[in-house]
Amino acid sequence: MYTKKKCKIYVLSVLLCTFFFSCSSIDFELPQGPQGTNGKSAYEIWKEEVETGHINWPSTQVDLADFLVYIKGEKGDKGKDGMSAYDQWKILITQGNVTNPHDPSLIWPSSKNTEADFWDFLSGRDGESPHIGENGNWYIGNKDTKIKAIGKDGKDGINGKDGFSAYELWKQSVAGDNINWPKDQTTMEHFFLYQRPCCIAGQFPGTVIILIVLPDAPHVRFSCKFHRFLPLFMPCRSFRRGATGRRRH
Repeated sequence: MYTKKKCKIYVLSVLLCTFFFSCSSIDFELPQGPQGTNGKSAYEIWKEEVETGHINWPSTQVDLADFLVYIKGEKGDKGKDGMSAYDQWKILITQGNVTNPHDPSLIWPSSKNTEADFWDFLSGRDGESPHIGENGNWYIGNKDTKIKAIGKDGKDGINGKDGFSAYELWKQSVAGDNINWPKDQTTMEHFFLYQRPCCIAGQFPGTVIILIVLPDAPHVRFSCKFHRFLPLFMPCRSFRRGATGRRRH
């Protein structure tokens, strides 16, 4: 009897050991519980603690702004002044591994550590001015950038509208009362008539012609723009100088 019981215990022990060592993980799936109620915010907890006297703070000053003042820490001690860029640079060049910006093949000497040397260090190398090579490309030094200095010709623009002729402009000026001319006389023949001079000069040889300009009143119409001049004809032979130097008829 004792032997059977002992055998059962031994078999169960072997089965349990086999079960535990054969499983790398054991998951238990349980049903999801009900959603809990929302907790209180830090401000609400602080307000309750102040009202109950657990926090040493005036109970009349429990607004959100007061809470922010409460949680704000005390002003700290003034920190030490930091090192300037120049001081940091001086320490850096003492390491002896800072490249000379004017010549990258050299190391900046640690002995050149004055403020003037610092500004010289920051200035960098002089650049090379670009120029146009014989092939029309931009060059930087002796290097061809393969970029043409002159671009390609653009496309022709759209033709503009034809302008007004002199006759059309004249008709518009007459219609707009910019020219003193009858509005019902605006044919091409009238346009040439308007442009034609009176041809007074040269028709009366030996005669002095004096032109008197008449005012161009709105109610006065002339056949052409030269009819505003009133000619006075005076024969030249009617004027001669006498012995006393006076003019006589």
